[in-house]
Amino acid sequence: MIAITVAYQAGNKMNTDYYYGSHVQMVENTLTEYGLKASEVRKIVGTPTGDPAPYQIITTLYFESMQAYSSAMASDAGRHVLGDIKNFFDGMPDIMIGEV
Repeated sequence: MIAITVAYQAGNKMNTDYYYGSHVQMVENTLTEYGLKASEVRKIVGTPTGDPAPYQIITTLYFESMQAYSSAMASDAGRHVLGDIKNFFDGMPDIMIGEV
């Protein structure tokens, strides 16, 4: 399984109402057919040291394989999901790929 971590940097303007109300559902609705198995969203509330957190929200998307993820991102649906980021976030999030 592949885990795609999408980390939205603190300090950047983010419309969380749009994110939670529209974007998260769009991701799930459009990418499931490409092998999206699950997703989770975490609102970052702090760090162990008390320092400001570098991210405000971290989302993880779980795909059945790297091939499924690559197909999803190459599709019109994947391009639509990535293009929607500008509708709620000022900038581009950090995206990391991991194996579970």
